[in-house]
Amino acid sequence: ISNVVVKLTKRGTKMATFTLEDTTGSIEAICFKYDDYADAIHEDAIVKIKGKFEHNDRGNQIICMNVEPLVLDEKSNRPKVLEVNIPAALLTRPYMDTLGSILGRYPGLDHVELRVEATSGDIMRMELPCRIDARNMVLLAEMTDLVGRQGKVLVA
Repeated sequence: ISNVVVKLTKRGTKMATFTLEDTTGSIEAICFKYDDYADAIHEDAIVKIKGKFEHNDRGNQIICMNVEPLVLDEKSNRPKVLEVNIPAALLTRPYMDTLGSILGRYPGLDHVELRVEATSGDIMRMELPCRIDARNMVLLAEMTDLVGRQGKVLVA
């Protein structure tokens, strides 16, 4: 949040206008319930907003319905690891091509680790050279379908 301006409405309640910014751009935001969210609306705050997008003759803006401080801590924002456990019998070129195709559709910051279990019980661990969004539910569903009953998909 930047450029916070608090004003009184015609009804005598406080409202705030501010700029909401991220790495891709910015948009103006209006919160008519400033008193409810005053602790979250301040310069340099990192927030999560629920609201309504409006486009009119004055440009684009978000009418805020809810403003919450976004807590950034080590645990919640650390990259995850998608663990794909399969038996060695599945380790074929067509299987790996399908695996690569699925992973390529969901880019992100998380790592992928492939664990292949041989019939002897030995496990070979490989970190794949791609980054994915391990929180994407569609990716997890596709990976679960791919490994079937023979394998296992975990997010750690």
